[in-house]
Amino acid sequence: MQEGGIDLKQVLSMDSINILTSRIVEMALSDGKPPVSMAVCDNHGFLMYFLRMDGAPIRSIELAKNKAYTASRMGTTTEAFHKRLSEEQLNINYFCDSCLTAMPGGTPVVLNNGLIGAVGISGRCPKDDQELADKAVTLILQKLE
Repeated sequence: MQEGGIDLKQVLSMDSINILTSRIVEMALSDGKPPVSMAVCDNHGFLMYFLRMDGAPIRSIELAKNKAYTASRMGTTTEAFHKRLSEEQLNINYFCDSCLTAMPGGTPVVLNNGLIGAVGISGRCPKDDQELADKAVTLILQKLE
């Protein structure tokens, strides 16, 4: 379906974002782990949504946004980006983008082989941030397909 020259299957709608973020909040509240900040970016890395749960650390604000940005810009999880930097002995500064982060917790949303956005989660240990972001993206893709 196209609207104004934009393939609607290639962008995250506000309805999709609302479903996605409400599921993240539900999961985060029910799993007994610390509260989080979450960010959702579009397929270009621009912020579309941000939420900081009560009690989430202040540092999680920028981290969540940068994790979503990185997952969108790099087209991969921030966990995989971290692994690439380590394996190839790359310095993140080589990418000339001060918003990139290799902290786990960012996951791209890929539908029909097209990047439509990304999620960033911060506030827990990096492994738990990545796990929550991955679960959230899996859920939203089930709704979109």
